[in-house]
Amino acid sequence: MISILQLEQNIYVQIILYRGVMVLWRLISACILIRSAAGRYMDVVESLSKIPGVKSVFPVLGRWDVVVDVEASDIEELTRIVRRIGRLGSVVYTETLVEMKGCESHG
Repeated sequence: MISILQLEQNIYVQIILYRGVMVLWRLISACILIRSAAGRYMDVVESLSKIPGVKSVFPVLGRWDVVVDVEASDIEELTRIVRRIGRLGSVVYTETLVEMKGCESHG
């Protein structure tokens, strides 16, 4: 049994029942910046919305064409998601920004 639980805004944990023991751990969050082929950004947005692990996707103005927020249970799953995105026909290149855990905001 695997399920996702939201603890607070933007903080999710994955719950797994393993040998009768409930195991909790925080998901890895990442933001992926995508440059698409000229005029193909909406094709990319549509394709991304069908990929498991994608939490939100939207087109943007500027150096990048599309931004996608993803969550993965571990670095291997994140790697699979990023590689799948990179193989989409309209994706020229990507940059992945992985969330830093354990950092307190100062201000």
